[in-house]
Amino acid sequence: MLHVLTSLCFAANAGPSPSGFVHLGGPDSERLLTVDGQTAFRFVGCNIGWLMEEAAHHRERATRALDHVATSGLTVVRTWAFGNGLFRAPGELDDRWASALDFVIHEAQKRGLRLILPLLGYGEDNGGLRYMQHLCLAQEGADYVEGWKASDGGCPRFYMSLACRELYVKHANMLLRRTNHITGVEYRNDPTIMAWEVCAGCRCAADNTATSPAPTRRLQPTATHASTSWTEPGGAALVTRNKTAPHAPPQDAAPALHGTLHDWISFAAAAVKAIAPKQLVSAGSEGFYSA
Repeated sequence: MLHVLTSLCFAANAGPSPSGFVHLGGPDSERLLTVDGQTAFRFVGCNIGWLMEEAAHHRERATRALDHVATSGLTVVRTWAFGNGLFRAPGELDDRWASALDFVIHEAQKRGLRLILPLLGYGEDNGGLRYMQHLCLAQEGADYVEGWKASDGGCPRFYMSLACRELYVKHANMLLRRTNHITGVEYRNDPTIMAWEVCAGCRCAADNTATSPAPTRRLQPTATHASTSWTEPGGAALVTRNKTAPHAPPQDAAPALHGTLHDWISFAAAAVKAIAPKQLVSAGSEGFYSA
């Protein structure tokens, strides 16, 4: 659906600010993207991952890129909402980097552009999954935390760790509920943000669910503040922990490796949608088995 072009787009007149949220489904088709369930929404977009990082250092480069996008007639930009500098500590945003993201969202709005914002990346750099594992898997030991490499294709323990799931929800809560200091609008209430991606290109090489189907346990978050709960599809509480609970997960809290990535995506998507029900949520899948 998203046509991922190069970041060398050609460039832009300001359009009307996005009004109304993009939804899946409308009067003519349940599979059609619409604005507020009425007007069909079709788009071509591009991928410029570095906008927030550039805006934190050289804002004019970010604005030039958005100008190129708009002049080219594109209407959607996918750009990272994660980075090495965005979180100073678990649940604590860095003012300079968060202000840079505020700026990118506002500049996109001024040009009539909508954004797709991944909350996490599978890669080893730029504040992605490896950085998150440093925060939530310290108890696993330095050998694992320092030794894990996305390039090896291994299935990270991040997906199965209850502490990491809690950290993911904490980060999502902090970011999606942030009030943009320029527009005065919470991110989760801003129609400029068309969709959140739970992870850009997350993989689990050992989890080829499509080749040998089996039932998997899907963990759903039911609370997102002082405590975090996961329930099974029938509604029975599986795990509930408060802020002072120990970090070791219960023995049955982690699903089997088979279906691990799908399990994690189900969990993460439900968590993000619970925080931002007005906006779309996507998996960020690369489109092949184990991804």
